[in-house]
Amino acid sequence: MLPFSNASGDPNAEYLSDGITEGIIDRLSGLPNLKVISRTSAFRYKQHDIEPQKVGRELGVEALVVGRVVQRGDDLSVSAELVDAREDKQLWGERYSRKLADSASVQQEIATAVSGNLRRLTSEDKTRLNKPSATNPEAYQLYLKGRYHANQTTAAGLKKAVDYFQQAIDKDPGYALAYAGLADSYSALGGGWNYLSPSDSFPKAKAAAMKALELDDTLAEVHAALAYAVFFADWDWPSTEREFSELSS
Repeated sequence: MLPFSNASGDPNAEYLSDGITEGIIDRLSGLPNLKVISRTSAFRYKQHDIEPQKVGRELGVEALVVGRVVQRGDDLSVSAELVDAREDKQLWGERYSRKLADSASVQQEIATAVSGNLRRLTSEDKTRLNKPSATNPEAYQLYLKGRYHANQTTAAGLKKAVDYFQQAIDKDPGYALAYAGLADSYSALGGGWNYLSPSDSFPKAKAAAMKALELDDTLAEVHAALAYAVFFADWDWPSTEREFSELSS
């Protein structure tokens, strides 16, 4: 799953192309027996012209998903293509025209189409793929902006991320992923990068992660957030290992 290009001509829409890419990665990663390359590895190819056969060899994969995103006001156009990396041959392709508020459903449709072209989907697979990201479209857009700024790993970016995640929670208090994003941001601010006092950031990270777990304990992102939070806050190795083990269950 390679980063979708932002073809809007507006750098402020970069969060959207990155967010849609990450959303599809998250959905596909939840399927058993399907190897999905991590975001870190995939995003090395952002804003690069790619040769599918070369990228396939470098990542050790048989197929690539590539695409582009165009936002014009409230209108959203997403093109996606599944490519056989060995033969540089298209296996599937589709263009989606939606409203911006429907960006989460586009991710779901693309993930379902891609996985369906790679393997036979079970009813359990379809349930995982169709799990909603948020009940409030505005909260989802705020969440995507939070993830985008958190990925910059700067003090300013992480502090913006905290603000966006909190706004998403204000819009949708039951949004587990927003709490997980908030926890990750505080863990990075105080532990990963030491931008904030650990005594201030770590308790906030742990509280947000525990709230995320309370809201939805089936999400891998929630368990990852809690693993980092208890590691930094408590140096609790058994709990950290337990939470990371949940990612593969």
